[in-house]
Amino acid sequence: MSDRRGGGEDFDDGHEPDWDRIWQELRAIGDEEVELSGAARERIRGTWMRELSLQGVEAERRPRVRRRRLVELTAIAAALLAVVVTLALTGPTHGDQEEPRVAADRTSASTAAPRAVPTLEELAEAALDQPALILGEDGTYAHRVTVTNAAPAVAGAPANPVRLETWIALDGSGRTLIEAGETIPPEDVRAGPGELRLGGKIAPVDVLSLPTDDVEGLLVRLRELLRLPADLDGLGAEVGSLLAEAGVPPAVRSALLRALAAEGFRPAEEQLDRASYTYEGPTMSGHLVLVIGEDTVPRSLQVDGTGGASNIATSYEAIDLRDDLS
Repeated sequence: MSDRRGGGEDFDDGHEPDWDRIWQELRAIGDEEVELSGAARERIRGTWMRELSLQGVEAERRPRVRRRRLVELTAIAAALLAVVVTLALTGPTHGDQEEPRVAADRTSASTAAPRAVPTLEELAEAALDQPALILGEDGTYAHRVTVTNAAPAVAGAPANPVRLETWIALDGSGRTLIEAGETIPPEDVRAGPGELRLGGKIAPVDVLSLPTDDVEGLLVRLRELLRLPADLDGLGAEVGSLLAEAGVPPAVRSALLRALAAEGFRPAEEQLDRASYTYEGPTMSGHLVLVIGEDTVPRSLQVDGTGGASNIATSYEAIDLRDDLS
């Protein structure tokens, strides 16, 4: 039986406390937003009653005890919060299987739901608002560091990651530094005008002059520059590599993102990184997975080859503009 006098609550151990209120107050104390299964709550209730017993409550005598406010029971609150967080992070035990777990997240309960991933058309709009760091004739270089792993030619052989660092000026001059493991010495080469390409394939001046108001015209121009058949589809890898270059104007970057959408790329069901967005679609040699940051710049590119083509995974460790070749 309950008595509410003097701001406190009386109960004897024959009557259940107001557990819903206890859950609310515990979450408020710990600044946690946690949803618990019925079995998990029962485990915490048991912990609560054991802690009260340690404070002098003897269940077998069924005394009436004035309950102190939860904010005063700091030791009990700390113990229970530890159980709450542990259950939320590690999931249910055998006795908790009847209800699904919702992971603890300090932002809000709504973040437990799948994150909304923008379409490539929406990302293209965002690209127009990015800073206009454009490769120009002022001695700047488009600098990029990539690490690429390709499936070995011989089954069972160890993968040999290749680190490629490039500095490319508007006229196609610059520097390349290649490191391919401890057994192969680094190769450091200075290049003259016209020798280097953005994305490894297209001259910088041609990239900066790509059409921006006609996606189909953009794809036609890319096929011309890459010397590919006019009716060939699957340019996802080439477009993705161009997006991962510094100095590309915002309007061109936006057009390239819309070109990916036209090539059939869509948000992937499995998002690989909560700080970026994952898209997937076809490419000439297989299936392409492209991870793009909120700044519309790719973080990684992975091709799952088909028909004997290699599986290739490339991560972009640095994409920026440099004033020199260091």
